[in-house]
Amino acid sequence: MTHGVQDTQQQHANQGSNLKQEQVTPEKSNQEQNKSNPNLIDTKTEAGMEITSNGENSERPPWKKLGVVKRISNKERRRRQNQSLRRLVTPKSALMVLNEMVYGAPLDFRVDCAPPTGYYASNNPSFCAEVTIDGCSYRGCGETKTSARSAAAEQAVRDIIIKKLNKFNTQEKSNEAKDGEEKMETEEEEPMPMIQLASYALHKLFSEWEGEGHHVPQIRPHNSSVSDADVDLTSQANGPPPPKPKKVKTLPENAAEMHPCMLLSYMRPMQEYRELGVQGDRPQNLIYTIGVEVDGATFIGQGPNKKEARKDAATSACNSLFGVKFQQT
Repeated sequence: MTHGVQDTQQQHANQGSNLKQEQVTPEKSNQEQNKSNPNLIDTKTEAGMEITSNGENSERPPWKKLGVVKRISNKERRRRQNQSLRRLVTPKSALMVLNEMVYGAPLDFRVDCAPPTGYYASNNPSFCAEVTIDGCSYRGCGETKTSARSAAAEQAVRDIIIKKLNKFNTQEKSNEAKDGEEKMETEEEEPMPMIQLASYALHKLFSEWEGEGHHVPQIRPHNSSVSDADVDLTSQANGPPPPKPKKVKTLPENAAEMHPCMLLSYMRPMQEYRELGVQGDRPQNLIYTIGVEVDGATFIGQGPNKKEARKDAATSACNSLFGVKFQQT
């Protein structure tokens, strides 16, 4: 009897071990197949695990999904590039560009009245500005203090760009025999201010167009996060603001007898005359060109001096806008 009971218990134990082996065998077989064939990827590992660069498995967070990469068209790519350039490159004057190029260094302009030159003394004073950067002095002259500073800043920007170009070319020649890592480090130490250079080039181009008599709208930099479309939608939703009533000025009865500049200032106040150029090599042969912008149109006048050129521009504006024919004196 004792031997029969022991045989029965041993049979039950053998059956339990066989069941455990049958339950573990499929997983072991899958693991052995994955080890033998590395191209096979377990679905459980692919769904919930992520293989790192070190070969270790880490759980993928639930928000991270393997999405389909959408191909961007060439038109959309160009649109995004132009949009990014539009944010970076805006027309900037020489003073603004110089402040960005020598950021952190104080710019101390010394402005003095320029001595009269030529055969006669002019009633309009001129100024000369001088600034020193890295031991080099730059000097510029103009009719106003701002224009004199701009002329000096333009010379400084020109010399700084040329020096950086020469240094960049020298570094490229010296880095040809070196490794790529050392070359990249050298280029990062002395970057070329291409954004500032492009901004100043746009400023010069637009100024040249304005000198030719074209009206160039000012480009507003993207400083706010709200787009123009959002502003338009908001204004439409809230309704347009009530327009301010404009005082309509009537033309004086003696308009033909008034000075053109005085009449233009009365009808359209706060107008600014801009000098567009000077022609001639001697004082008695100089021809000044001055323009004035009124109601979106630019009127140009010429004369042997600035006073007559302004008068000619105002005469053209009054003739075109108000139909006034001045009496010749």
